[in-house]
Amino acid sequence: MAEQPTACPLATMPTEVLCMIGDNLSHHEIRNTTLVSKRLRQLFLPRICKQLKFSGNMEQLENGFHFYFAAETTPFRDVVHRHTRYVTFNTKSFDTIDHMRAWFINSQISVLQIGKFLIDTPNLQHVTFNTRLEESQESVIFQHLTKGGPRWPSFRTLTFGSPTDDAWLIGTIINKVGLGSLEAISGGFQMFLVDPKILNFGCANVTSLCLKKQYNTRGLLWDELSLEILDDDLLEQLKKLFPELESLILDEGIQDYSVRNVTLLDSELLYLMIDEAVYKLREMPRLRRFAFTLDTDRLEPCAINELEEDFLLMLSDEIIQDYEVNGQDGFYNLLIRYLFICLPNLEELCVTSRHPVCYHGRVTSGGMIVSRQSLDDPDMKYTFPNAII
Repeated sequence: MAEQPTACPLATMPTEVLCMIGDNLSHHEIRNTTLVSKRLRQLFLPRICKQLKFSGNMEQLENGFHFYFAAETTPFRDVVHRHTRYVTFNTKSFDTIDHMRAWFINSQISVLQIGKFLIDTPNLQHVTFNTRLEESQESVIFQHLTKGGPRWPSFRTLTFGSPTDDAWLIGTIINKVGLGSLEAISGGFQMFLVDPKILNFGCANVTSLCLKKQYNTRGLLWDELSLEILDDDLLEQLKKLFPELESLILDEGIQDYSVRNVTLLDSELLYLMIDEAVYKLREMPRLRRFAFTLDTDRLEPCAINELEEDFLLMLSDEIIQDYEVNGQDGFYNLLIRYLFICLPNLEELCVTSRHPVCYHGRVTSGGMIVSRQSLDDPDMKYTFPNAII
């Protein structure tokens, strides 16, 4: 008698198991396997096709587009493009400028390729550009690749992940997206060098914004804007450019203040910055979630104790009844409670001290809850401030 098989039929395996198997299969093997079973396609493809990446220099990106569209008539590609929700364009420099010139002379690349892909992907939600081009000629070519062709379809979230994304490229991309479709944007402070008319046109309905100071490998700012995270001029610009903001993240990122010439803040200066920021934030009536960076390494040694005393005097006994003075933890606890009192529209507050440590506060029916957390905690992956939408 033939031995009974002990393995679970592939088409009935849990999706998680299939994804683990898929990590060790080539795209040819996955394609051939999924074409065999309709049930397998229903389980497997939505998971492995949810995110697509096009990576490399512009020649490699071109080859990736050609490969993708060469399968336009196959059932596999037809299923893939319907399941894609997130796409990332990781663009890097050529090894040499001569290589770039040779490719450009011989290439048949179309200015419509990026737009063609976006238009071809009906359920797209999030587009990320990580553009790291060292030569100005490369930047000009890539900008023309994004600029050409018809306006892109609507998607909700746009991310600029590279510190070398310049304002011209950012403005070009925002200007290509369907009017009023963007709900969330994440990027560097270079965004403030974009033509305000473009931002007003493309960002009128943006409700979530994440601004990050971006650094090179030596810990220096890529951009020339030396804005403080709680700078009142910065908040004034945000109020004008993004009138519908409900979620705002101002992130200074990971930095070593010991290698930079940074003026330490005393308690009076920090309190003045906080007071001015509160005034500006009150003028954003729709704001519900706010996160910012405040590393105690930026403060004078005695500033924490002095500010704690000030906060304790200003907060009512009811607010601080469960408060225990506990050094740095106590300082952030009081700061968040103070901001909640000053900004009654807020529902969530997050202050990052030394990444990934943060202090997260939220308002519930039972009062304020403030806790020390880690942004690297998997449980926080899809919550504010890791998830901006």
